[in-house]
Amino acid sequence: MTAEPALDVYRIALLAQGTNGPCDTATVTLVVRGLLRVDPRAHGFGRFHAHGMLPADVHPIERAVHEAAAREHRQVMFEALHDWGMGAYHARERAGKLNRRQAEIGRSMEAQGPRGLSAQGATGRNLRYALRRDTAQMREHLIEAGLLRLGRLVGSRPTPEGREVIEELHRRHAVLRQPGQVDAAPVPAVALWGVTALKGTRLEVIYEAIYGRPDPAGAT
Repeated sequence: MTAEPALDVYRIALLAQGTNGPCDTATVTLVVRGLLRVDPRAHGFGRFHAHGMLPADVHPIERAVHEAAAREHRQVMFEALHDWGMGAYHARERAGKLNRRQAEIGRSMEAQGPRGLSAQGATGRNLRYALRRDTAQMREHLIEAGLLRLGRLVGSRPTPEGREVIEELHRRHAVLRQPGQVDAAPVPAVALWGVTALKGTRLEVIYEAIYGRPDPAGAT
C-alpha cells in the first residue's frame, strides 16, 4: 500500500465524502462537544445554533461552522414566490385553516416582504456555504498530495492512491459499522461514511436537520 499521508479528520472527510464531508464532520464534532445545538422544530428557519465559547486552539473548520451558526441568516424569497405564498396564506387564513405556528410564519413573511425572512441559526446548506473557501483550500492540498483530481464533469474525485487510502481507513475502522459503535465514535464514522452513518443513533437528529426532516420531539 502507498504510505498513508498525514491527514486530519477533515481532509479524510473531504477525500471520502466530497465537499460536504468536512462541514458535516465539524457539525457533529461541535454538537458532541456541546458547542452547537440542533433545533429540529425550526422548520427551515435555522436548525443549528452556536452555543458556548470556542477554545482558542479550535480547528479552523470548526470555528467557521460555529461562526456561521451564530449569524443571522436571511431566507431568500423571490417576488413571485412571495406573492404566491402570501396569496395561499391569506386564503388559508380566511378559511380558518392556519395553526398558530403557520400564522406566525405568514405574518413574519408578510412583514419582511419579498426579500425574505431572517432567522438566527443556520441550516445545513448555510453551514456548507460558509465553508466553501476552506473546503477549496483543502481540496488543493489533496490534489497536490496526489490523492484527489479534478474530474471533467463532476468536480473532484479520489485518484487511485486516494481510493487506496480511504479503503485502508475503512478496513481499519470497520468496527464503526457495527450496531451501536457509531454512538461511541460519531466523528470518525461521519468522516468516513457520511452523515447517513448517524441514522438510527442518538445523533440521528443531526441527519434529520441537515436533510430537512425535523423531529418534533425536541432539540439537542
